[in-house]
Amino acid sequence: MGKPQGKGQVVKKPKSNKDIKKELEARMFGEKDKKKKKEIQGMIKKIDMEIEKEKKDREAAENAKKQTIRQLIPVGVDPKTVYCLNFKNKNCNLGDKCQFSHVPVKNEEKEEQKIDNERPKLVCKFLIDALHNKEYSANWVCPVPNCKDLHKMVEMSENKEIEMGLEEFLELQRQTLSTESLTPVTEKTFKQWKEKKLKEEELHAKRVAALQQGNVISLEMLKNRPDLFEDAEDAAEDIDYHAREQSECSESDSEE
Repeated sequence: MGKPQGKGQVVKKPKSNKDIKKELEARMFGEKDKKKKKEIQGMIKKIDMEIEKEKKDREAAENAKKQTIRQLIPVGVDPKTVYCLNFKNKNCNLGDKCQFSHVPVKNEEKEEQKIDNERPKLVCKFLIDALHNKEYSANWVCPVPNCKDLHKMVEMSENKEIEMGLEEFLELQRQTLSTESLTPVTEKTFKQWKEKKLKEEELHAKRVAALQQGNVISLEMLKNRPDLFEDAEDAAEDIDYHAREQSECSESDSEE
């Protein structure tokens, strides 16, 4: 941090490129050393380039202000409630004939936002319908223009709206479930469930293969003895359904 300026001290303004150029030209005029004189000439050349760039930037800014802006407003908005941008850039000579206002308009959006914040927040009924009908997606848009109701999943806490992501929302919903009637999912229980599902799929594939090999006999057994195709809850051993089917058929023939 710089030292504070005391009384009587004059704050020096930064030198402009033109002032620097004058100083360099004065130094070059009395310089006899050719090497130093060449260095000063190079510095002057750089200053000239910077001066030219500043001039072009000023001209571009002035031309941009002089260009007429095609001002667009939403449908249904009174143009007289919108400040004329061309008048703001000193480029509108229409006067009272201009459809836009030449008087700075008060920022009414903040007032409307203040009123909206004071009224109770309600979840949009169209959003609720979309969620129930499974029509909600990231591209869903409320059919009511400028709807003031809530269209985001939020958590109301201390009169503040905290926008939540989908994962946070699902976690909060999970916490509301009863732990007495449900089994909590842990890494261990998930592995057990996955192993059980894989075994069930394997057994199902074997059943299908046995039925395809046995054709009519297997279909008759499926109708008459469905218990043969039902496994115990914790069954995991490999079962040859085709062999079991043939043995059951031979037993039924001997009984006859």
